[in-house]
Amino acid sequence: MTERGIFSRITESVGDKVREGVESVEDKVKGAITAQTDKAKAAAQAKAKEYGPSVVSFGVAGVLVWLGVLSLVAAAIIGMSEVLHPALAAVVVGAALFLVAGILALLGKKNLPQGEDSRKAVTPALPQQDEGVDHFWTD
Repeated sequence: MTERGIFSRITESVGDKVREGVESVEDKVKGAITAQTDKAKAAAQAKAKEYGPSVVSFGVAGVLVWLGVLSLVAAAIIGMSEVLHPALAAVVVGAALFLVAGILALLGKKNLPQGEDSRKAVTPALPQQDEGVDHFWTD
């Protein structure tokens, strides 16, 4: 039979106290995180309930507007097919839509806020940064 020495008795009690302290801190952290996530979840649910009908209405309105635009494009093709061949009418209407989209894209680009040049925003690697590095692929 082996007797436990004084060192093992001391380390076991210290280990138990540390374990209890860690578990206590862990429980407090879990509680704080749970409380915060519960508050965030309740706030999100309240916002969702508040904005839900509006979101659905805007979604349905967007789908109906898209269907209306498609109907107008179809009507333009059908109307032009009275004068031109139907395939040519479709090409003309498609080209007009691309032209309008291009003009809108250029206007959007022009109205972007003037900030730092995007090429200057990324810092290029400086040669001196690489001087002290010994790469495995170099001889």
